[in-house]
Amino acid sequence: MGKWQYSWLTDQPQTTLGFSHPQPGMAAELGQVLGPTVLAAQSTEWLITFDRARANLGYISGLMGDRGWEMFSVVNHAGGPMPGMVQTNWYFKKPVEG
Repeated sequence: MGKWQYSWLTDQPQTTLGFSHPQPGMAAELGQVLGPTVLAAQSTEWLITFDRARANLGYISGLMGDRGWEMFSVVNHAGGPMPGMVQTNWYFKKPVEG
C-alpha cells in the first residue's frame, strides 16, 4: 500500500489551500501565478491563503492537477464558519515517493 500526502482547498471564510506536509516552493510558485499569498505553518500542516479576486476554487484545482495532485472528494458543509454560509472543501491526494 502506497503512502499519500493530502491537500484540501476551502472557499469560506477565505480561499485557502492546506497541506498535510510542507510543500517547499509551492507558495512562491503559486504566488507567481496568482499574486501575493499568505503562508502559515500550523503544526505539521501548511496553509496558503489567496486573494479571492484573483483565484477561485476551479482555477486553483486545475493548478493542483497540473502539479500531480488528484482530486478525490468534494464536500459541502452547511453552516460553515458563520450561520447561513455553505463551506466547500475539495480534497486532493498525491503519492509520496520513497
